[in-house]
Amino acid sequence: HQYGDVLITMGTGKISSRTERAIGLAGEHDYAVLDMREVDGQKLMLVKNPWCEGMSWRGSIPRSPIDDQDDEDEEVLPSSRDLLNQDDKLTPGTFWIDLNSVMQYFESIYLNWNPGLFNFRQDIHFAWDLSASSLSSKYKSFSNNQQFRVSVVAPCTVWFLLSRHFKDGRENDHPPEYISLYLFDNDGAKVYLSDGALHRGPFVDSPQTLLRLDNMEAGRKYTIVPVEQDLGPTVHTFTLSVFAEQRIALDEAPNKYPCQKTITAAWTDETAGGNAHSPTYSQNPQFSIVVPARTPIALLLETDVEQLHVHV
Repeated sequence: HQYGDVLITMGTGKISSRTERAIGLAGEHDYAVLDMREVDGQKLMLVKNPWCEGMSWRGSIPRSPIDDQDDEDEEVLPSSRDLLNQDDKLTPGTFWIDLNSVMQYFESIYLNWNPGLFNFRQDIHFAWDLSASSLSSKYKSFSNNQQFRVSVVAPCTVWFLLSRHFKDGRENDHPPEYISLYLFDNDGAKVYLSDGALHRGPFVDSPQTLLRLDNMEAGRKYTIVPVEQDLGPTVHTFTLSVFAEQRIALDEAPNKYPCQKTITAAWTDETAGGNAHSPTYSQNPQFSIVVPARTPIALLLETDVEQLHVHV
């Protein structure tokens, strides 16, 4: 932070109006961190409210009168935080806050790194059409996810940044939508299931998500997969940025099965034949496959009913 390589911002969650007035923080609001210090063992942050007329930190919620009465004989000494906040040079809306209070009253901390820390960068812009999706994202395979193959010429740390684009500002009552990144060590080929991921990033409802691989092997091909939960049924656009200290190769993951055929069917009272040990097993839906030449194939069966255990 002191070298200017990372910009730190923090966000509060929902806070009642009464608590806002008591502590001097606005609910569901973002603040910038200007400085960090440790004074007499107390970890402190210098925080700026971007609102010109915004309120400033007043301290934790006061204790009850009973607690104050218990400590009335004790001498109260100002903390390092309180002494720093008495500085007349602090601009309006700027204040020092201790780390314990940050953990109590702030919901999120964002680290925005300087991309100039890396010597090499590759970007891919892509669109992801979810308008025809019929399955809940919770149960979908990765067969329709955009997937990319990545490698480096020498061992190094690699960062993957997925950025979501927005055509218009999102409304406050818009339902939450989540994105993530999965990384697979499978020679850069396309994957169909989430099983076996080398790294799984958290699902976040922010416009960006970052996944870091500390020691990518030279020449080894990996597959990076953008993943979503609850994105709306429309076309979404993204940018995948890869940062590294060594030269990067980034392109679309090759698909071993370029030809695809999808059939929608259902188990009904007449076609729910049960498992292979059931006498009515032959009543299950059945399909024939014909190919013009000898070729490897993959069969994928999907359902959005969590209680069903499916098998091909």
